[in-house]
Amino acid sequence: MFKSKLRIVTLLLVVFVALAVLSGCNLLPGQTPTPTAAPTVAPTAVPTEEPTAVPNDDTQNVEETVFNYLEENVPEIAEYRDYLENNNGGTLIMRLDGTPDETSNDEFARNYQIYVGEDLGDHTSRWYSFYVNKDMDEIKVEDVVSGELISLAAWRKTL
Repeated sequence: MFKSKLRIVTLLLVVFVALAVLSGCNLLPGQTPTPTAAPTVAPTAVPTEEPTAVPNDDTQNVEETVFNYLEENVPEIAEYRDYLENNNGGTLIMRLDGTPDETSNDEFARNYQIYVGEDLGDHTSRWYSFYVNKDMDEIKVEDVVSGELISLAAWRKTL
């Protein structure tokens, strides 16, 4: 009789532990959960050459200069801004994602990389990425199908 009760208790204990493991519970009977702080999520930052660098006035001036050059030479950006504002209340976002690395063999890295898209509050949606050379006399666009850089003239033919 004692052995059968011991088997039942053992079986119940095995079932209890299995249920606890399967449900993700790591508490033993009688224990109460200890509150923990929610994990913190670092805000998304614009990539820089040195991740710890804080943007300074020079960086702001470079961004402003590149953005102005791009907007002056690509009137389609103003058209896209108007479309967003007039059709769905959206907001245009322009973000400097990279600066020219003259030592790189990568065509993308040798240019200012400008992300243009829609700011949707909790995320952004890319329209196009533009690439401006360091002398600011050439603009290329990342083709959304091939992923290659194409000339501004070739890009305009796709619109």
